[in-house]
Amino acid sequence: MASPRRVTTKSLSFRGEQMDIPLEDATAKPTQSSKLDGIINQLLKKSPSEKEMNKTGTLSASEARAKEIADARAATNAEAQRSRSDEIAKAQQAEEQRKRSINNEAMQRSFEDLNARESQERKEKEDEQRRQKEVEEKRRREQEAEDNERQKKALEQSKEKEARDAQEKSQREAKEAQDRKQKEESAAKEAEEKKRQEAQAAEERKQKEASDAEKAAKEAEEKKQNESKAAEEKKQKEAKEEEDRKAKEAKAAEEQKQKEAEERRQREEAENKKREEIERKRREAEEADRVMKEKQAALRSNFKEGSVDINDGVEGDQFNVFTWRHGGEDGKVGLGGDWNKWVVVPMERDSVDPSVFTLRVKGLKSGGRYFYKFHVNGQWIEDQDAPTSTEIGPINNVFYA
Repeated sequence: MASPRRVTTKSLSFRGEQMDIPLEDATAKPTQSSKLDGIINQLLKKSPSEKEMNKTGTLSASEARAKEIADARAATNAEAQRSRSDEIAKAQQAEEQRKRSINNEAMQRSFEDLNARESQERKEKEDEQRRQKEVEEKRRREQEAEDNERQKKALEQSKEKEARDAQEKSQREAKEAQDRKQKEESAAKEAEEKKRQEAQAAEERKQKEASDAEKAAKEAEEKKQNESKAAEEKKQKEAKEEEDRKAKEAKAAEEQKQKEAEERRQREEAENKKREEIERKRREAEEADRVMKEKQAALRSNFKEGSVDINDGVEGDQFNVFTWRHGGEDGKVGLGGDWNKWVVVPMERDSVDPSVFTLRVKGLKSGGRYFYKFHVNGQWIEDQDAPTSTEIGPINNVFYA
């Protein structure tokens, strides 16, 4: 078994740690790259092979030291990396601080510029307001001067007007005095004329009264004569009128007798004709009833319940309207008649007057007589406002088509 090699080492301090380095390596001069690179390379050159390691089973002290140096190098690199990261972070922080400082300075300058502009604007505004006040003051003084001038002119015009008014007033008063004098003279003349006219009127009135009195006496005499004459004429007239009245009454009585006799004769003739017409209608009605009963009997032989229409058993195309005007409690009113074998058919309610119901019936034969009733509140009811008949039993309404 070979003895381990003795290596002379020298103790060196690296980053605060003591390391033992072979003497030949320790005395060698460092290269430009790094002292540690040279030491690691020397150690690697002298590191045992894998075969030797298998033989001995352990590493030599120098090899272990080389491994430690490699680890130290890795730690150094990591430390350098962290140091560079810290320097970069500090540089970024310093750059940000510088930018903030620049921004703050720029903002400060902006604020200062803004304050300066505002101060300048306020100063310009104040100057403008001062100039406006000066202009307004100048305008006000000019306006006052103009007002004073106008007042002065107005005062002069007022004085002139007062002088003219005084002169006109004097002239007007003189004219009014003259007019008043003329009116007084005219009034005196009118009063004198009036007195003369009144005297003349009094004289004329006296003459007229005397004439009227004479005329009234004459008229009274004539009136008396006329009244006497009129009374006589009235008596004669009344006597004649009484005679004429008696003659007229006698004549009217005779004419009345003749008229009453003629009226009795005409009534008798009318009653005879009416009796003949009633007899004729009765015979026609009996014949129509007989024919209708025959038709109804023929229809009943072919009748099936629920298949009858309001117009079954009738002929023609014309419509007849039946109307019920008395309403219904449930709002439903029907109509049935002998033309449809008394089948109840609903009537249509009027949209304007809800108490009125109507139904159009088609084909009732002209000249025919039909019996019918209304079905209201579950009962058969006849219309009292329409013609009625008891010929076929209980009272029914009758319709002549």
